[in-house]
Amino acid sequence: MTDPRAIRLGRLWLLAIAGFAIGLPVIVVIAIQRGGNLWPYVPIVLGGWVIAMLFVRAVVVYKINMSAYRKQREIARQDIGRLEARIDDAQRKSGEVLSQSG
Repeated sequence: MTDPRAIRLGRLWLLAIAGFAIGLPVIVVIAIQRGGNLWPYVPIVLGGWVIAMLFVRAVVVYKINMSAYRKQREIARQDIGRLEARIDDAQRKSGEVLSQSG
């Protein structure tokens, strides 16, 4: 089971990233607008920011998927171990039954 503190910290981290992702372009736009002659660069700055956020999103999604894959792989490994133990147990019992009847 996942630790509640880890979930809480994960949510806080996500909120911090979201605030940064929304707040920084707003600050950049305000700063550029006050400069007057820099307004043509606003689309370039915001476009670069969108590309950076898409890259960050891709990395986060990749890490989430890899984490889920590792968990699924571990669960499958445990299931296989239990099934192998049951097969060994069944073979041992069938060997005992055959040796007693023979």
